[in-house]
Amino acid sequence: MVRDSFEAWAEHELIGPTRRVYRNRSQLPVAWVVVAAAVGLVLFAVLDRAPGAHAGGALLAVLLLVAAWREFSSGVYLDVSDVRVVGFIRSWRVPWSEVERFEMRRQGNFDVAFVVRSGEHLPVPILAISGRGAPPLVDQLNARLAERRTAQA
Repeated sequence: MVRDSFEAWAEHELIGPTRRVYRNRSQLPVAWVVVAAAVGLVLFAVLDRAPGAHAGGALLAVLLLVAAWREFSSGVYLDVSDVRVVGFIRSWRVPWSEVERFEMRRQGNFDVAFVVRSGEHLPVPILAISGRGAPPLVDQLNARLAERRTAQA
């Protein structure tokens, strides 16, 4: 069975009874390479007999594992009270009352999703939703927003 490009590149899963996460998994191979590099550094630090190699290799391995963990956990988490955007460097919480819409924008050479907030707030970038699997995910996020507004009306 052939999967369409949306299923192959995007993920939407229900986490618990009221929480959903949306993310584009095209960056997943990069995270696995980072994990493999971290494991290699740990092995190198353990097997190398040079003084100081253990501390430097172990520190770099820990940093690489933290980077891989942030990549694996990045995404848009929809909860009852807010939208949480988890990025590689930073995370944001946006109350549903401030969410105007989700949209795609061009950032340099890449198409990236954003949470457009009402008022004077800057839009929040969603780096976990970018590339070719992004438009269907943005449509799903806007559908969830519309459902929420309809339920509150």
